[in-house]
Amino acid sequence: MIDSGVDVTVIGLDMCEEEKVLFSAGQLSEMQNGSEMQRFAALAFSGLLDFRQKTQGVNNVNVCDAVAMADAIWSDFEASSIACSASCITDEGETYGEVIFYRSDMKYDTMPNLGEPNIKVVTRQNHDRFYERVNELISG
Repeated sequence: MIDSGVDVTVIGLDMCEEEKVLFSAGQLSEMQNGSEMQRFAALAFSGLLDFRQKTQGVNNVNVCDAVAMADAIWSDFEASSIACSASCITDEGETYGEVIFYRSDMKYDTMPNLGEPNIKVVTRQNHDRFYERVNELISG
């Protein structure tokens, strides 16, 4: 994937836990009265909501796939990103399969020949109205 030539964008899991992109139990309850797609989404997240309530004491769910796809759907969602050169470790050992992202705006003594950036790492997103925008999208 990294060297396929296809534009690759990476969104960190930490962005899925920011307050504005968490769906609350109340929002999921509202969705149960909506379109078929909204009802499906509410049902799909109900187990995760129950799990998070029982294990973490929180009354919301993270919707990581929607947060990641938002950059592809809405041109104003990505607020900033960094071009990187990604490398996957394929030597046998405990780090096998680890992917390392080298920022293209920095120099590394141990990696002098990184080549052109082959991946973009999103560092900030515009989370305003995230729930409303997703709901509009699936209200059908």
